[in-house]
Amino acid sequence: PDAVTKIDSGAFANGTSLASVKLPKNLENLGAHAFYNCDALTSIHIPKNVREIRKYAFYHFSNVGWESMLESVTFANKTYSGAGFGSRFFYGCSKLKEITIPVGMTNPLFNGTHIFAECTALEKVTCYINIADCNVADYVFYNCANLKEIQILRVGTLEKDENGVVTGYADVTEDGLSRLNDGALQGCASLKTFPIKAGVGFKIYGNPFKGCGVEVLVFEKIALYDDVATFAGMPNLKQMDRSLTDAAMDLGCTPFQAFYKVTLPEIMPGIVSGGI
Repeated sequence: PDAVTKIDSGAFANGTSLASVKLPKNLENLGAHAFYNCDALTSIHIPKNVREIRKYAFYHFSNVGWESMLESVTFANKTYSGAGFGSRFFYGCSKLKEITIPVGMTNPLFNGTHIFAECTALEKVTCYINIADCNVADYVFYNCANLKEIQILRVGTLEKDENGVVTGYADVTEDGLSRLNDGALQGCASLKTFPIKAGVGFKIYGNPFKGCGVEVLVFEKIALYDDVATFAGMPNLKQMDRSLTDAAMDLGCTPFQAFYKVTLPEIMPGIVSGGI
């Protein structure tokens, strides 16, 4: 019934025959493990009044011998207040291909670890934010082997109708990311570029990129908190050969000419991908 505002922890856990569910429109709190191992569930629609989403809500434990059927996650509103995904929220949802996270959630990718871990069919994630900093927690996209595109977009203006209901976003920019944690993109073999525009003060903790397919990384300024291991285990990352620049200057180029003729062509693929 729509009068229900809270679904307790584990309410439908291990309901392996549960194929569909309609969450109450006045729901505010979705408890931990609420739909844990509900393998037959194919879609979920998050009501507009949800304020708290706890960890493991749609967690799928693959070792039980069943495959998660969850393919679609949609949201009733363009804006939420205070909600965020807990640890392992969509863990093991191996048929989920795409998700768009609406604005207003409190650091939606940092409230818990392993949020989309083992979502092996996931190809695209779009996250709209209007908070000062957006951080990606430990192992959020761990082993999302088919993940090809991540967008973290900062919303400048909320478009509203005559009733004050948010209908869309305006003044959207791509400068939202401020921090990547250890293992955040580990095992994302299909992610060839890192198109998120991380600006001044961007922080990296540990090694977010191990086993990642990223070939080019371009940052304006970063702070590394484990710089020995940060870029280890990236087989496709292309490193700039500094001897080429030195050789150009030995042959009479000025530093500017060496940059324009040698360095710039080398880093141009990263500049182009970061500007898309």
